[in-house]
Amino acid sequence: MKTHIIIFVCLLSIEQIFSQITLWGMTSTGGNNDAGVIFKFDTTTLEYTKQLDFDVNNNGDNPSGELTQAPNGKLYGVTQLGGQNNMGVLFEYNPNLLQYTKILDFNGILGQIPYRGLTLANNGKLYGFTHKGGTNDVGVLYELDPNSLDYNIILNFDGISNGANPFGKIIQDLNGILYGLTLKGGNDNLGVLFSYNLIENTYEKLIDFNGTNGSYPRGSLIQASNNKLYGVTELGGENDFGTIFQFDIETLSFVKRDFDNNTNGRRPVGDLVEAPNKKLYGMTQYGGVNDNGVLFSFNIETLFLNKIIDFNSSNGANPSGSLYLASNNLLYGMTRFGGNNNRGTLFEFDTENNTLVKKLNFENTIGTYPDGGLYELEETLNINDIELNNNITIFPNPTPKTINIHFDQFQEKIHLSFFSFKGKLLKSEMFKNTDTIQLNINFPKGMYFIKIYDTHYNLTVQKIIVK
Repeated sequence: MKTHIIIFVCLLSIEQIFSQITLWGMTSTGGNNDAGVIFKFDTTTLEYTKQLDFDVNNNGDNPSGELTQAPNGKLYGVTQLGGQNNMGVLFEYNPNLLQYTKILDFNGILGQIPYRGLTLANNGKLYGFTHKGGTNDVGVLYELDPNSLDYNIILNFDGISNGANPFGKIIQDLNGILYGLTLKGGNDNLGVLFSYNLIENTYEKLIDFNGTNGSYPRGSLIQASNNKLYGVTELGGENDFGTIFQFDIETLSFVKRDFDNNTNGRRPVGDLVEAPNKKLYGMTQYGGVNDNGVLFSFNIETLFLNKIIDFNSSNGANPSGSLYLASNNLLYGMTRFGGNNNRGTLFEFDTENNTLVKKLNFENTIGTYPDGGLYELEETLNINDIELNNNITIFPNPTPKTINIHFDQFQEKIHLSFFSFKGKLLKSEMFKNTDTIQLNINFPKGMYFIKIYDTHYNLTVQKIIVK
């Protein structure tokens, strides 16, 4: 007769629970001073926590874009306005100590009005744009060392020859080359696509937008799994409602598709994101059935542009930021308007079944009119008290490499996370429609914790030994 050893599962009382997904973001206004806030949001418990109120003169006003985490664990971001010169600030935020540090008051010469956040490059430094300022007052590309907090301008934009007024974020490709877009400048003053080599400190203009191929790119580029670059332009194209484009960095070939208002939206302004199904997803600010914008997909194999969701005011309206792919393979985003208070929403989108669920309505006290994106901060498991529960069978334990997890009831959705003995997240996986899971654990010998959320978000944490 086959015998299973039943291991009693430890249900932990956790002071600061590692939630299924914890997202960090900013709103452009609202909060105590109506100057915007930094917040974190637990998508499992729906708990919203305001971390910081911006206050215009001291720490900035009208934050925009996304927060970016450096290897030191701290978050970095910008505000469009505020600071000593009312030209925006560059800041650092320590999420563990809840400590804000202003790094720089933009002053015109060092840049002015940064619209989006920073990008962490493979050299450990952060790179960002300002929309104005610099030698020619049409923006700069700057570098920040998160360890020394040294700030350096590495490129002044000048208009025709290298572009003007960048709006989105810079990106780094697999070869270490930076790629970016400017909103204006170039031969037709409709924006450019360019590259910048950090090793050689050389700039190259690759595309002049001319209206036909798009105009005024207000988002950032993305390098997809096929190594090609993709982005959107706010206007231009056949209908002057914007384009989505593909740029091959090897052949320098350029292909675009047009937005047409009702069918697939108009004026795409944020960044694209690639989902596990290899499709790109993005949003338009306007268009669709309700003229509140749409969420769309783009097939990088067939170049097919498809509207998925019409924003309808209730679920949000007029998104002007970007989608974010979280570790649970779901997309999260925000809209600038709509929701119960018409101050914006935070939503979750499942690419498997094309369903959108509103998670949060913004309002004055917690922040209003979000204008950027979200970021999932890596957190740790903090354990206090242990209670026993035997609703789940986990065997064998200790294990050589393979464990089996059996639930006493069928589960529609299961989320598993593995942590080191010190509480560091190592791996997360999602399973659907099962009551039994078999996993190969390729961890070194030692003690680990496995955290389990079932269909109803009941939490279980079990200590396991790899022998």
